[in-house]
Amino acid sequence: MTRQRVNSLIERIFDVSYDPTQVGLILKKLGWSLQKPVKKARQQDKQKVEHCRDEVLPGQKKS
Repeated sequence: MTRQRVNSLIERIFDVSYDPTQVGLILKKLGWSLQKPVKKARQQDKQKVEHCRDEVLPGQKKS
């Protein structure tokens, strides 16, 4: 869980431990929001993706 990981970081740096629910409230008060990681295929070929993004897709845009 992310809250537990954040709490362990807080504890390591500041020598203070919080309940994971309190960590969530603290993060919310700081303006941090829940984020989902961007999913990427493991077998993705970086050169093919760049070619598609830079050359193929711009030509596919509607006029």
